[in-house]
Amino acid sequence: MANKTIYVADDDLPLYEQAQALADGNLSGAIARALRKFVQSETAHREGFEEVVVRVGPPGSQRKKRFYGYRITEWRHPHGDSGMEIFAVYRTRKGHYAVHRVEMPSWLPGPMHRLFDDAWLGGLASRAWKGVPFEQWFPSGTAKLDVYQTLDEMDGHVPPDLIARLRDHGDEPPMEDLDI
Repeated sequence: MANKTIYVADDDLPLYEQAQALADGNLSGAIARALRKFVQSETAHREGFEEVVVRVGPPGSQRKKRFYGYRITEWRHPHGDSGMEIFAVYRTRKGHYAVHRVEMPSWLPGPMHRLFDDAWLGGLASRAWKGVPFEQWFPSGTAKLDVYQTLDEMDGHVPPDLIARLRDHGDEPPMEDLDI
């Protein structure tokens, strides 16, 4: 086993002592875990990916799932008699498609929920609440996360219009560095 020396500033000593206590005395293991997470996170960010956290499950008992990816598109449409279905599609670090689907019950009377369809909300989502994923505005619906290796694999699981939108997107990189 290699032996490395870490110098700790006096101000940081309580932090190291707390980490050692939380790691049941194995400070080396705690440091290795922290470095693994740091390297994974920094590598993903440099490749243009972000940490994505989504909620899944029914209202009242939702759990969180986390992965590295970037959002390709968001799509919503009326669902059932008066509800709405919201899709957020991400490209994962491994090249898969992660589809976060939220089925929202109706919270507006009659056909008024159609005001919040994709055509109307497109402008609102890009201006008023920029950077806030739509499914977080009203997080009361049942949500799930499905992962597909290809767009063809999604066929029959998501609306055809969403697949068409993804095909139009193509394989654009998550980030493009411009020398401008």
